[in-house]
Amino acid sequence: MRDNAKTLENGFAKMRRMIEDTLYNSLFNAAVALLKEVGQRHGLHSQGWQGFTGNTQLSYMCGIYMNGRLAGIVNQQNWHKPPIRSKISGPTFLKRPYEGEARGLPRPHWDVIPTDEDYGVNTSANFLRGYKTPKNSVCLVMTTGTEYSLYIEQVQHLDVLTESFMKAPAIIERNWKKIDE
Repeated sequence: MRDNAKTLENGFAKMRRMIEDTLYNSLFNAAVALLKEVGQRHGLHSQGWQGFTGNTQLSYMCGIYMNGRLAGIVNQQNWHKPPIRSKISGPTFLKRPYEGEARGLPRPHWDVIPTDEDYGVNTSANFLRGYKTPKNSVCLVMTTGTEYSLYIEQVQHLDVLTESFMKAPAIIERNWKKIDE
């Protein structure tokens, strides 16, 4: 009888690992698809927006959470040139911004939105590491690491994450995989 109980316990453990692996891989693939979508179809760059320091577009990240713990971080792969500097919190003129011609930072930006003056990728990763999810849950969280992302959306009327949020359920659904037998 003891051998049957041990065999059953081992079978359940193997099944649990298979389910968790399949969920993780499905969410990983969905995260890659979301990050690709935001960068190529509906991200800032496709709207004629030009990066100033490069921090917003380089800080798109997704966190995958399994059982209330961060199981993995997926970084964007759309832009490869590193940011030219950390985030800015004051009047700044760049002769060679990340994209476009020489220009200064618009005044409302630095008057209204202070930053931590770190790099966006660090802010995104720190946010994902500190994000709390329910203990018995599986979650996918997408973020940018710039404090002014909401400003870009609400004041400049450009899409940072909203459209990706609206498309996320369909993207996630397309990436669900069956458990291999």
